Amino acid sequence: MTHRTLRLGLTLLVGLAFASALATASAQGVTLNVLTTSSTPALWDEIVSLFEAENPNVDVRVTAAALEQHQVALLTQLAAGNPPDVMYVLPGGANPISSLPLAEAGHLADLSAEPWVSRIPAGFKAGTEYDGKTVIYPTGQALIGMLVNHDVFEANGIEIPRTYDELLLACDAFSAAGIIPIVQGNLTPWVPQLVTYNIVPSTVYGPEPDFSVLQAAGERTFAGSEGWNAVFDKTGEMLERGCYNDNPNGTTVDQMVEALGTGDAAISFMLTAAMGRIQPYVDAGGRFSLQPFPAVNDADQVYVLAFPLNSYGVSSRSRNPEEAKAFVEFLTRPDIIQLFVNVSRDIPILITDGIELDPILAPILETVAAGRSVTSPDQHWPNTMVQQEHIAVMQEFFAGRVTGQQALERMDRAYNED
Repeated sequence: MTHRTLRLGLTLLVGLAFASALATASAQGVTLNVLTTSSTPALWDEIVSLFEAENPNVDVRVTAAALEQHQVALLTQLAAGNPPDVMYVLPGGANPISSLPLAEAGHLADLSAEPWVSRIPAGFKAGTEYDGKTVIYPTGQALIGMLVNHDVFEANGIEIPRTYDELLLACDAFSAAGIIPIVQGNLTPWVPQLVTYNIVPSTVYGPEPDFSVLQAAGERTFAGSEGWNAVFDKTGEMLERGCYNDNPNGTTVDQMVEALGTGDAAISFMLTAAMGRIQPYVDAGGRFSLQPFPAVNDADQVYVLAFPLNSYGVSSRSRNPEEAKAFVEFLTRPDIIQLFVNVSRDIPILITDGIELDPILAPILETVAAGRSVTSPDQHWPNTMVQQEHIAVMQEFFAGRVTGQQALERMDRAYNED
């Protein structure tokens, strides 16, 4: 046998051995490793059971831990070059396991060709993409809006406002009736930002979707933004008009929700993650809904803040990329989405017919489905100091200790801190 014949023979033997190994692996099936953070193991047990019943050649192994432990485990596996096939990631760029730094490091596969991508509302595109490619599927979203007590509105013959001028007139009418128009609980540290996040979608990030990118490039500032100035102009006007309770900075979120639930107030600002606080009043027969806040006078230009949560990506180094993508696609099915809604109280990000959601959310979800939503601006802020200063200046503005311009200049200084 010549050397060339020997090489060909060895090549053939290696090829046959490789083909045999593939056939054996195919016959034995594949193992799909999913790394997640979850407090609902029963949910994942049901999801895995349903997926494996339809894909008997796939063995799905889910490892779940608290967020802190999950972060360490994921970063360790990525550094070792042994990543999970499917991984839980945070949206945005504020955390080492957020989608932007992971995608930038090349850890996330391109999911742009997946069939569910076309169901992502326009307002969420930026929050699910990196460099123009879809890299995560969020199972849920968080929204911020104005929570209204329908019984109070109807009892006083007042329509729910759709424009800013209508809101001011509603403030006048409720004040005349001895009812707090908008109750605000700034004593609870996360609540002051809800004021801002109900206004800037319509005054900043809806009209100028690239504001955060331009701000990062040094071409926009808080203090130089007409839309950010509108936050303090409108809040100041509403304070003078008597729209707020007498002592917002001395009111807790529990007192805020109690005032709304009992009918002492007509409106409060609310985050969907905290909506459970109103449930006792719903159970008692009260009627409420989460509405888009009318920060401008064109109802068709009212935007809401909605941002993705609980997101999943596929490792770019997965040994089973097709099965991993199929598993993520499985999570987007209506029946599986309903499981997340029922068990985790997630609000779906995908446009999906037939999902049974809390009817309280219907008005704000209609705005999201219409493409009039923006992601949370703090997901693009370069450090945590901006958020801290944002909350502080809102409290000080309500107390009359700073002007809007002073507040925005302080936020700019925090933004530019190294």
